[in-house]
Order: sequence, then C-alpha cells, then structure tokens
Amino acid sequence: MEGELPYERLVIIEFPTRQDAIAWYNSSEYQEILPMRLSSSKGIFAVVDGV
Repeated sequence: MEGELPYERLVIIEFPTRQDAIAWYNSSEYQEILPMRLSSSKGIFAVVDGV
C-alpha cells in the first residue's frame, strides 16, 4: 500500500525459528550455491520475526 519494493519479485521462506533461518543461510549446502545465486540475481536477504 505504501512505498516501493526495489525488486519485481518477493520470495518468502518460513522457518520455525529465527535461529533455523540463520542456520539455513549459514549451512555449507547453501553457502556452496550462494555465489551462483549472487552472480545471477539481485536481492536482499532479511529475517523478519512474527510474520
């Protein structure tokens, strides 16, 4: 309703806890593919509690 998102697409991934989200991001599996994602797209990664 207000403001603009800097990108056309929004992806939401739900995790049981904030710690689970951070653990996923820091996992060796995700870190292995992260350079590919960063080189092929632009984005922001944010952890939001209570949504």
